Amino acid sequence: SWVRVNVRKSESIMHFFSGAALVVALVSTIDALITSHIRIPIEQKLRRHNRRPWSLGVGNETLTNVLEVAYVGPVYVGTPPQKFMLDFDTGSGDTWMPSKYCNKENEGCKAVMEKHLVNSYDHKASSTYIPNGNQVNVTYGLGYMRGVESIDTLSIGGLKIANQPFVEANEFDAQSVDEGIAGLVGISWQGDMKMPFMNLFEQHKLPALFSFYMNK
Repeated sequence: SWVRVNVRKSESIMHFFSGAALVVALVSTIDALITSHIRIPIEQKLRRHNRRPWSLGVGNETLTNVLEVAYVGPVYVGTPPQKFMLDFDTGSGDTWMPSKYCNKENEGCKAVMEKHLVNSYDHKASSTYIPNGNQVNVTYGLGYMRGVESIDTLSIGGLKIANQPFVEANEFDAQSVDEGIAGLVGISWQGDMKMPFMNLFEQHKLPALFSFYMNK
């Protein structure tokens, strides 16, 4: 089975995030005016005893290519799900989005609350939220993020991840908000938190091998 990722090229300028492409799996040509597809073979297999057949699951994730700097797609957090447009970042392993209870003196938090360009996570509205409390402070090449680690259900392309750690960001740079990007999904091996795809492996929803090819 396959996960199909539709990649669209955006004409907006995005300087906040950076990342290097990971292992090349499949090649897909993107024209600035044409939507194309990256087909990534991701299978969901649930192990069964007594040699019964495994059941298969298929997910679909659409990413927008923002001038080859950010690859942004929808991610759902909590129960009921709250939607966030996040950058699938190959340069870090942390996943985060703005907290509804962020520091209103911070420029990024102000932008979220006043401009309403991105959503903020409300842990009080989720029945699967688990508090953690670890403080997280990350500095990027251009930008920063400070917040508190939490745990909740996360869904990418229809594949549901239970007990996924992430950061409720209380302070962060405002430029990403202006671009309509709420935060990051870390797909690098770096970072102290377990990245979502590793949790998918351990929850037997993906085979222990995957790759991304994000082309120009």
